[in-house]
Amino acid sequence: MSLYPFLPGARHALEDGLNDSDIHDAVAYLKEPIEDALWANEGRHVKMYALAKAMLSCCGEHVKRKYALSKAREYVQRANAEQEPGTLASAFFPSFAADSEGHWLSVIDYLRFGQHLAQMDVRAGRVRVPPGELNELLQGAIEARFMEFKAQDVPDFIRDAARGLDELPPAPRTFGLKFLELGCIRSVRQGVGEGKRFYGAMGLAIASQRDGLQKEQAQGLMDQYVTACSGTQPFTPTEGQSVVNWVFGRQIGFSCKKMMDDGFEGEYCKACPINWKKRAQKK
Repeated sequence: MSLYPFLPGARHALEDGLNDSDIHDAVAYLKEPIEDALWANEGRHVKMYALAKAMLSCCGEHVKRKYALSKAREYVQRANAEQEPGTLASAFFPSFAADSEGHWLSVIDYLRFGQHLAQMDVRAGRVRVPPGELNELLQGAIEARFMEFKAQDVPDFIRDAARGLDELPPAPRTFGLKFLELGCIRSVRQGVGEGKRFYGAMGLAIASQRDGLQKEQAQGLMDQYVTACSGTQPFTPTEGQSVVNWVFGRQIGFSCKKMMDDGFEGEYCKACPINWKKRAQKK
């Protein structure tokens, strides 16, 4: 199993010592995707996570949630790529179990981060959790773990580094271009294969929200998307609508970088007005 620094056993791998470059690297850890070299270095990985939590504790709620959610999504993506979501779920939810019908949690465990109990398959105090919903629950659990640290006696150099976390330039306005009309989202709406369906659903739901659609309209688009998707395992309307419910319960900015990181980069990106790589080259 990959090392996940937010799990209790990981703290024993924490790298000793602290130097100036560690702070710079911890900021990069929050802002950029985790590199393979860090995954391979367990002690340093745990240190970056610990420093990141300390910095986030000094930030306002919006900034804190933005970075915590971003890293939570990245860790869930890694867990799915390594076929470890069940192992990760067991670490957060003591009642987690899997059988031929799917994943199961106790009602109490589900309600820690789940919001759609009335729509779920509940039997004898257990909730059957579809894969997309399990991803959502894991994201909530990891996000909460990032945000649980309280700022008490945090050194000034960490507070100074935290101030820089809110200096990322926002994505530019699209000047009348709707997010739903961006090339990546138009491609997603045609349906994607297994392994990318959840992330496509997230992008579609966020684009719908940013374009001002009502929740019911977004759910209609999501139903069309679910129907268009492919895969050996079913991707259900309930999973898609769970994503819509989760996104519409928050305010989440549309991220070109995240769409690319999730595998939705294509020829259409070359002419896109919010292409983050082009913007980065202009700095």
